[in-house]
Amino acid sequence: MNTWEVTWKSYDYHSSRAKIFIETISMVSLGERLWILFIFLLFIISIFAFLAMFLLQATFIEMLGFITSLIASEVLLLLKLESVKKLYIDEHLGGEENSKSPPDNRHQRKTRYMKFSMKLKEKGINAEMLPDIHKALSAKQELEKESNLYVKNYLSFALGLLSGMLLVFSRQMELTHLIFSIIGFGTVSFFAYFLLSMFPSSMEKLKELNYFLILYEQEI
Repeated sequence: MNTWEVTWKSYDYHSSRAKIFIETISMVSLGERLWILFIFLLFIISIFAFLAMFLLQATFIEMLGFITSLIASEVLLLLKLESVKKLYIDEHLGGEENSKSPPDNRHQRKTRYMKFSMKLKEKGINAEMLPDIHKALSAKQELEKESNLYVKNYLSFALGLLSGMLLVFSRQMELTHLIFSIIGFGTVSFFAYFLLSMFPSSMEKLKELNYFLILYEQEI
């Protein structure tokens, strides 16, 4: 048995943030999924409507209406997604909490660790196998360090270019439109962060896997 492959699949295929999110959405009723889809579409429409009103130099009242719709739809969507998380735990994990699970629940770490731990136990991963797994993990981390450097350099360049363009554009705005644009950009950015957080970098995944393995070693 390739213990590293089993461990990685237990983490990346079965316990990743995106996997848990998809399973959470798929387990709710059709009516709940349609409601989530409706709110999501309302949020997307609000984004484009806000951009259109902004480019057309809409009045203060019109801009206020669209920015309110944008914020309200995002809040409703995030609250709804949060409400189905507990349903997932009750359905798949019996609502139990492992005493060795992470003390924080950022990125649903408690839920994801519990599933990761269950998968490793199903595959018969024991304490004697963990040293070899840690060696493979360390080697993989060394490989990822170089590739992550290129990504950081590119993102720094892209963000610098975008910031410069926004600064030039903002100087041509009226104060009211500038304030609304900042609020709108912040609202959309928050939701973008929520989506992007489900797809962490390779190095972040490896670090979290190492954290999960340490907890698993303490558990068994």
